[in-house]
Amino acid sequence: MQNAWHIFSDFDGTVAQQDVGAQLFIQYGDASRCMDAVNEWMAGNISSCEMYHRECLTAEITPTELRSLAEEQEIDASFFKFYEQCKSSDVDITILSDGFKIYIQNVLREHGLAHLIVKANDIQFVDGNRIRPLFPYSDNNCEHCANCKGFHIRNFKNKNPRVKTIMIGDGYSDRCGVLEADLIFAKDDLRQYCEKNNLHYYPFENFSDVTKICKSLRILT
Repeated sequence: MQNAWHIFSDFDGTVAQQDVGAQLFIQYGDASRCMDAVNEWMAGNISSCEMYHRECLTAEITPTELRSLAEEQEIDASFFKFYEQCKSSDVDITILSDGFKIYIQNVLREHGLAHLIVKANDIQFVDGNRIRPLFPYSDNNCEHCANCKGFHIRNFKNKNPRVKTIMIGDGYSDRCGVLEADLIFAKDDLRQYCEKNNLHYYPFENFSDVTKICKSLRILT
């Protein structure tokens, strides 16, 4: 029997307390040039593929340094209880990120959550301390995102028409996802996007809020 709901969650700034990808380029790249690339992306002038190509050209980081950066990260403390509630309610979670799988998996592993499904871009190390972005999901007909969350949710719904979907996020890279999801949890920039585009959403600050609302809606037991 299929689950009634499937949860898709952003990682940076949502499950993770900080934007790990942004920290990567601030600490190990040219912060000014990287911010210029981010601003160009947010203005809609370039895709996130192009943004990451520009950022990666400025970065010098070894696998050990990237692993150390990931090990320093904290995740939302209330995510653990939320995850347990989802398990007991037979509701699956998929992490969708337009960031990089390598640091996401390292952070999750550090907190005992390595088994979570992650769909994200990735990084290839070149010459020891240079990085090249990899985009396994870039063939998604999206002009904005390297890893379009709307693409993943749409595919899931086509394969599981009886299962409703939830998107949880905080930022600009989540906007395609919320257009496809049946239920939206939004904070920060994503909340502003939902309000600007008249999308119904539930505001949240952390996963404790998400848990309470999901229980009130009988999504979680």
